[in-house]
Amino acid sequence: MAADAQTWQKVFDHEIGMREAIKSHNFHIDGPKLKALSNKSGLEQSVKLMLNMKGIRV
Repeated sequence: MAADAQTWQKVFDHEIGMREAIKSHNFHIDGPKLKALSNKSGLEQSVKLMLNMKGIRV
């Protein structure tokens, strides 16, 4: 997965969810998007975990 910094910032600021990020034109996935969307709850949990880590800044 790859996205530009603005897209990740919106996800981290809770302006958009992972579903919207994945569907955006600024988000790139090597492989099927449908599979990524089916695993979006895991992606959301990963983002939440990163936000709760000390020393992580966006």
